[in-house]
Amino acid sequence: MKIDVKIPEYIRSFAYKYKYPLIVFLFGIIFVVAGGNTEKDAMPNVITEERNTIYLLEQQLEDMIEKIDGVGRAEVILSLKYSEQNIYAKEEVKENASEIVIVNENGGQKALVEYTSSPEYKGALIVCDGGDDSRVRLEITDAVKALTGISSQNIIITKMKK
Repeated sequence: MKIDVKIPEYIRSFAYKYKYPLIVFLFGIIFVVAGGNTEKDAMPNVITEERNTIYLLEQQLEDMIEKIDGVGRAEVILSLKYSEQNIYAKEEVKENASEIVIVNENGGQKALVEYTSSPEYKGALIVCDGGDDSRVRLEITDAVKALTGISSQNIIITKMKK
């Protein structure tokens, strides 16, 4: 059984004339649909890890703040200015040019991390039972400044409703 499909001449001439770009285009479409975007898939993990780090610090701050005399119950929210960042080792290849150092690890190549910078926090909100007492507010402000490096004007402390 023979199926005879009639393709118009202008489509045939177009396909013949542009066959290589069409092949590349079709492979690109197949790659995008089948391959997916691994960077996009990995981003939620990075965000989750970053949020977990912030959450752990918030919990530690809450625990320590609640131990300050007169505070009572406390809740803490921190906001980030910059997250933790990897600083990569570089080697000078020319007078004014440098390249990132690549090392072999576990059968693959990876950039060599020289150090990891700490996250920088933008602000803090603390809600606590003793938030109306100026002595308690000063002690909380000093504690948060010491642990996070946030300036005192970016630390807000309010009284928790009962």
